[in-house]
Amino acid sequence: MINKKDFPLIHIKNLDSFYPKMRSIINENMNILVVEKDQDLTIILKDIDPNSNFKFKIASPTFVSNKTYYSIECNPYSSSSLNAYKNEKIEGDSIFKLFQTWTTLIKSYNSISLSNEDKILKEYENEFYEGFKIVDEDADIKPYDLKIQIIIQNFMTNSIELLSKKENDNSDLIKEATLLKESIPKLTKQQTVQKLSRFLAKVRIKSLNLLKEILELGKKELFKRFITGGFDFITDMIHLM
Repeated sequence: MINKKDFPLIHIKNLDSFYPKMRSIINENMNILVVEKDQDLTIILKDIDPNSNFKFKIASPTFVSNKTYYSIECNPYSSSSLNAYKNEKIEGDSIFKLFQTWTTLIKSYNSISLSNEDKILKEYENEFYEGFKIVDEDADIKPYDLKIQIIIQNFMTNSIELLSKKENDNSDLIKEATLLKESIPKLTKQQTVQKLSRFLAKVRIKSLNLLKEILELGKKELFKRFITGGFDFITDMIHLM
């Protein structure tokens, strides 16, 4: 826990200006990344893809000559190299620019389909996302309430248990489900639905029979308990399978 009164007021004001803006920019990109840590003035972000090692870290703010500097580390740094970039003394405005470059690189990676399966997966993901039809005006800024968060978390726990029966075959899906389960408290409604759509799309491309089993779990644990708000389409889908 940071004690703000251990630092000069100018430094605290600089921090108060930087971190809220940084978190706002992060929230705008939660469809491509996950927050691994946001505590004690350290922020660690990772590519949402569980098979990716891309990372962006901000830490150790220092106060020198009325200016606040941060330590950052990120990879990739450019489109021509996967090497990590490190800087022990960088100002906030430069971090914002660097973060924009980093997220742009990830989005560029995600836009490329090297196989037909990649294209199909994206289509499935969009189809699920459209099915949810989130209409809440606050979907971009507010999380689901505690009750729904717990229900979704239980659904993901049960999905992981089901997938673990064939752990070697389903290792990627288990990673995806675990990532979503751990991220739920940090996600807006929109971000939750995006990540759930991604998970269901990956299950679908793996096996329709497996998707049906997952959806049945959802019907029992999740969707029957808040059948409004976009989740009712899952029940209709089950009847078709």
